[in-house]
Amino acid sequence: MVLVASTANQFAAYIAVAIALGCTGSLLWSAIMVAVPSFAKTDKQINQANRVIQTVRNLGYVCGPAIGGLLYAKANGSAGLLLIAAFVLFAAPVTFACFKVLVQPLAETDQQDRKHKGLDIEGLYKTRGVLLAVAPLLVTVVLTSALNVLLVIRVRHNLNLPPEAYGIIVSALSIGLIVGPLTLGAAIGKLGDAAGASLAAGVIGLGILGLAFSLSELLMIAMTFLIGVANGVQNALMGSFMMKAVEKTRRFSQMPAYVLSLQTSVFIGFISAGFVRNEDTATALAAIGVITAIVGIVGLALNLNNRPSIASEGAR
Repeated sequence: MVLVASTANQFAAYIAVAIALGCTGSLLWSAIMVAVPSFAKTDKQINQANRVIQTVRNLGYVCGPAIGGLLYAKANGSAGLLLIAAFVLFAAPVTFACFKVLVQPLAETDQQDRKHKGLDIEGLYKTRGVLLAVAPLLVTVVLTSALNVLLVIRVRHNLNLPPEAYGIIVSALSIGLIVGPLTLGAAIGKLGDAAGASLAAGVIGLGILGLAFSLSELLMIAMTFLIGVANGVQNALMGSFMMKAVEKTRRFSQMPAYVLSLQTSVFIGFISAGFVRNEDTATALAAIGVITAIVGIVGLALNLNNRPSIASEGAR
């Protein structure tokens, strides 16, 4: 698809590439959610694997745009896309080989493990503890997705800061995403994966509230870094929770349903931000911050004893 877009050089082709890449990313993440608990046999191994995976994934959010900008600067648009197409073609067999080596247990599972086909959304949310843990996350994802849109308006339109300032502010968020899982994931995870993720949501809410009242570039950088750290921790802990909560025989149908729920929440957040007037951006951010913080605090209280374990899988 990227190769086609590079030669067609049409807006519709770029939209098609974006859709294809989004679908591919969701498929990859679903596969990872199924694969990790197949070779991570203890809760500790799942937690460690998730922190590393989330950090590498978030590192891509920083390195990817940087590489794209470099390619755009050094080559024209079509040549840059051709190089990206070559990278993607190279990544495909490498990814396949990695999965083949790491996920041997999947080939050895009983056929019963794969009898549940398709998306099992209903079964996912009937799984013990899942709805209680995921609900605060989905609310947070909707609101932070709206933040991604509103932040542009807040920085460029309301505060009239230059493009360079916006770039630094967003970069601080990305750096926080990288730092968070490795530095604070284990400590906050001691509360329990679901409770820790809800605590992180509360911190995200405070960060967004700070953005609503920030008038200086430096303070906004601090707030976006805080949001990034908390968001990185939340993603890592919720990934660990789902890998422990979903039964082995249900992973093929319920993990993709979980990823679909997340992506749907992102879409809702992006669309919702379009209904906010430019002059109401600060008010909207304040409301988003307050709601996210409340959801996080309530989720923390409700999930303190919500602690599934992969070690108890055989007893389910």
